[in-house]
Order: sequence, then C-alpha cells, then structure tokens
Amino acid sequence: MGVSDNVAQAIEFNRGRLVDDLPIRQFLIDLRNERVLNDTDVDELELITSAKKQNNRFITILERRDDAAFYKFCNLLVRNQATAIQNLGRNLLQQVNTERNNLIQEVIENNRSRLVNDLPVQHLLIDLRNIKVLNDDDVDELDEITPAKKQNDRFVRILASRGDEAFYQFCNLLTRNQATAIQNLGRVLLQQAKNGSNQPNQSKYLASGGVDAVDTKERLVEYGKLH
Repeated sequence: MGVSDNVAQAIEFNRGRLVDDLPIRQFLIDLRNERVLNDTDVDELELITSAKKQNNRFITILERRDDAAFYKFCNLLVRNQATAIQNLGRNLLQQVNTERNNLIQEVIENNRSRLVNDLPVQHLLIDLRNIKVLNDDDVDELDEITPAKKQNDRFVRILASRGDEAFYQFCNLLTRNQATAIQNLGRVLLQQAKNGSNQPNQSKYLASGGVDAVDTKERLVEYGKLH
C-alpha cells in the first residue's frame, strides 16, 4: 500500500535522525504487537547486527506500510522513557499532523452523505469502543439516538473531532466488515486520505461496488444477513 506523500516526506526529512538514533531493537516486540511489523519482518531485523543498517531496513519496511502504521510507530516513540526518542516521535507527528488533519476533515466532509445514509453505526459501537475511536460516554450517547441517520450524523461529528489515528482505525474497521458495501466505503476513505483527493471519485466508487451502487433496501438486507 505505502504511506501517503506527507508521511513519506516527514520520514525522509528525519531519515538521518532515525538511522542514527533509533533504538529499533528495543521496539521490535511492541511493533509486532501493534502490527506495524509481522513475524517475518522481526526475524529479518533481528538478524541485522549493525544498528544503522537495521534502522535503515526498518524505515524501508515502514514506508511500505500505511499511514496507520506510521502513527502507531510515532506513538510508541512518544511513550518511550528517553526524552530524545519522545521528541523524535513528536517531531514526526508535528510535521504531518497539521496538513493531514485538514485533509482528513475534507475526506470526512466529502463523504458525509454516504456515511450518514449508509453507515451501520449501531452495529459497530462495541468495536469502535474497543479500538478507542469512541469512549464509553460516546457509546452511551449514540446508543440513545434514533433514527439511524441522526445517529450516524452525530458519529460523523464525533469522528471529525478526533485525531488522524482514530480516522484510520475507523476506516480499517470498515474494510474488515463482512458486508462488501461497507468494506468498499472504508477503502474509498483510505484511498482519498492517501491520495489527498479533495473530491470523491464517483465513477471509481460506483465501479468498485460502493454503497451508492446498491439499493438501500438491498444494502440493509445484505448487512442483516451477515450479522
């Protein structure tokens, strides 16, 4: 998949510090637990004895992941006990976040009608709480809202107030859904966020089997059968 241009630029700008200063060996288990790295990546990195070569290889792997992996990596750095490593994580985030936040807001706004009309928020509340996109108060509030479109609209407002990581967690949750239309909605959001697209590509969305290509009744039947 690969990281977005903004993230790639932030990595490249900080490449020297990452190669020289990153204690990647001590992060390998956490990076695997966060699914930034897989078992094969960890095994490969553990065999590299030179710290700089190991760091450089990790950067190459990270650049091939998505933006969500980048944010997980940065958050691990920020939680480190060493101030220099914390600052490295904050610098990476700061360079990306201002422009990315504006872009994410645009992506959410451009897809607001699809999210309000088609999102099965009620069925996703527990998962959204488990991945910390929502907190307990959010879930309690949303649980009391009817009808579905009002509930969805309120969720979209909450999502827009959260950070980029919450947006990517939400999108990845959609892509893992059993309903094809919901998977496609998640993929469209991720693609627009990656490409920096200000406008949804309607023709590509419909061609991919997006939610607008499916009749509302058929969508609800499909989703109900799968849950």
